[in-house]
Amino acid sequence: MDNRLVLDGEIANLEPLRFNPAGIPIARATLKHQSKQSGQLMQCELTVAAQGETAKKLASLKPGSQVKATGSITRLGANSRNLIMWIEQFTEE
Repeated sequence: MDNRLVLDGEIANLEPLRFNPAGIPIARATLKHQSKQSGQLMQCELTVAAQGETAKKLASLKPGSQVKATGSITRLGANSRNLIMWIEQFTEE
């Protein structure tokens, strides 16, 4: 099975860079997407996160930055229905 998501949008908010117990940097943000698909307006906000060097790059952005992110999607926690996208790579648009 493949779990690959490509989503572009605007960084709506960005949490401060933090480090996990192993010292790996972790960044979290909210990505706000809006597009027209088959004439219908599509909108969503999705929590995104990154680790390592990608986290450092994500944390250096400012709210309002436009990005195109590629990664995987999973539940926010074991018992959560909310989703989070773990970014593997992104480009600033």
